[in-house]
Amino acid sequence: MVDAFVRCVRAFGYHGGNPTAADLRAQIHLEDRDVFDAPVSPRSMHLLCGSATDDVSFSVVAAGDIDATAVDVFAETLATVATALAAGDRPHLHVPDCDSLLRQRSDRSGSAEILDSAYWMDFADNHSDREFAGIDADAQAVIGASEVFSSLAVEEITASVLGWLGAHIGAVVTGGVVIDVEQSARGSADLVLPGRITTRYPVVLEDLGSEAIGAGPGVYATLRDAGIVPADRSTAMDYALLYWDNDQPLGIFDDVPDAAVLVRVAEGEAAVRVPDADCEHWGRYAVVVTVVRGPATADGNSRRLQVVLQSRSGIDFDVDALCRSLEFSTSDADVTSDAAEPSPQRSPGW
Repeated sequence: MVDAFVRCVRAFGYHGGNPTAADLRAQIHLEDRDVFDAPVSPRSMHLLCGSATDDVSFSVVAAGDIDATAVDVFAETLATVATALAAGDRPHLHVPDCDSLLRQRSDRSGSAEILDSAYWMDFADNHSDREFAGIDADAQAVIGASEVFSSLAVEEITASVLGWLGAHIGAVVTGGVVIDVEQSARGSADLVLPGRITTRYPVVLEDLGSEAIGAGPGVYATLRDAGIVPADRSTAMDYALLYWDNDQPLGIFDDVPDAAVLVRVAEGEAAVRVPDADCEHWGRYAVVVTVVRGPATADGNSRRLQVVLQSRSGIDFDVDALCRSLEFSTSDADVTSDAAEPSPQRSPGW
């Protein structure tokens, strides 16, 4: 197991610079316990390996900026490599060429094609120099975590959380609010690349406090048809390219107010670690909602949703109420989102 871990860490790049044997040893914890205080680092994986039985159990803990899918892929690859080594095989790990993938994205960001869609140009025109509802970020931090089983797709979860937040924020403030949405941007080509590969884009909710958005099946389509969320994944990913990588429209979002709220929705088996109330990983946000959609249950009808709600806004949020708003089953309605794209096939990176 240790041999497999070292191979995977080196292949995936989950270490700092050129690691020494001591550096790698610091990422291996041969102790029979489920949790430990992983150091905050730019990006690293840690192995917790229980050695009290013949059938060695292990856990992988990610430290730093790593998305849930990356943790799952690393753990699956680690298990497969360890099994291969135990059988006397010599596995060879393959990691895609980062430069090649970056060139593909740079080619799109520098092309005229990215400017053909008017979605983000209209967004900038409509919301520049506007005044939105002020949400303070200096109240005492409150963090809640809960879970629920639901058959909602990722897009429906995202839309439902937006609707729930809009209703609760609108109960105490007036005017619209800007909310950043973060979702995985991994495809089959970059599935095993280390780090966090996500797309983050802004959404403006106008009618705060109203029940027009709601929650559950069909909500994403409603927001998409109203132009509140991008029509597809490609348009969502274009925001970051326009913001950071395209020289032609550089600065078009400069006058759009920053978001005070972040909604992150991901898929994976990784357990979400609830941060401490005094953690510094807030950025500029007053409210951060994280939802991780787990694998299907045995009957295939629902997924386990891990939900963490962090707030230093002073607004009274109830994470259990948020979970109840996400509690839908296939018997409630058809939850298939026509905006969803098939998830990339997960397989070990070797």
